[in-house]
Amino acid sequence: MTDSKKGLNSAQVQALQHSSITLGNGSTGTEREPVSSPATIRERVALFLAESPEGVTVLSMLNHSGATSSRNIPSLLERELGIKLDAGQDANGTNDGRHNRWRIQTRADCLKVLADVNRQRRKRNAPTLSPERMTRIAGRYPDLPTITAASTAATASA
Repeated sequence: MTDSKKGLNSAQVQALQHSSITLGNGSTGTEREPVSSPATIRERVALFLAESPEGVTVLSMLNHSGATSSRNIPSLLERELGIKLDAGQDANGTNDGRHNRWRIQTRADCLKVLADVNRQRRKRNAPTLSPERMTRIAGRYPDLPTITAASTAATASA
C-alpha cells in the first residue's frame, strides 16, 4: 500500500490491523473456520421420520423438507440402514385414493436413523444431535422386546 501525503486512510489501517491479528492457536485472524453446508433433503426427511412416531406421508415429507420429491427416501433408508419401516396406507380426504404412510417400528431402528442423521451432519461440518435429544426422540418408540412380548401375549390369548 502506498502512503499518500495525508497517510493511510481508515480502510487501509483496518486492513493492516485485521491481517496482523494472531489468535491463541498461532493462526492469523484471516483464516476461517469450516462452514457447514445446509442440511440435505435426506437428512431433513430422516430426522422428520424419526421425530414422527405416528408416521409420515409423502405430502408431509414434502412440506417439511422443502423438496420436490422425497418418496424414495424411506426405501433408501430401509436398504442402507437395514431397518424395516411399517408402510401403511391412509385414505385421503376425497376418498378417491390412498396415501402411503411410513413409520419407524422400534427404538433400535429409530437410533439407526438418528445415527445416520449424525453421520450426515458430521460430513457437512454441522453440530450433531445431542445424546439427550436422541434419547428423547428414541424414547417415543417401543423397545423390540416389548413388541415381541406384547405380540406373543396377544397370540397366546387368541
